[in-house]
Amino acid sequence: MKIKACPFCEATITKNESGKFPEFCPDCGREINPKEMLSLDTKETLNYVSPSNTIASILKGLGWTTIILGFIIGIVVASNNDSYLNSAPFWLLGLPYWIGGFISGLFMLGFAEIINLLHQINLKMK
Repeated sequence: MKIKACPFCEATITKNESGKFPEFCPDCGREINPKEMLSLDTKETLNYVSPSNTIASILKGLGWTTIILGFIIGIVVASNNDSYLNSAPFWLLGLPYWIGGFISGLFMLGFAEIINLLHQINLKMK
């Protein structure tokens, strides 16, 4: 896969929303002519790092799955009509599952966001 890079600092340059390359390098700030940009293969760039992070994506998916499953399991437990549990309100039985699933899911989403932010910082430092 070919990527465009700055001829001065070899930073990766991507097209903006209008489909054109920027006039200035986002890293070094120098003015660049699109004809002067380097056309490098991703394997040629030693410091090339993918802009997406797999671990952060997996943790984000697991976080949302944990929240959803905690809610569903709480509903299943709360709707169980055993005779010895009739003294407590039905929603009170599902409350620990809802709270536990929500807190666990938020921790995973938080860790995913931390990993994603660290990855973005790493990309900016290269």
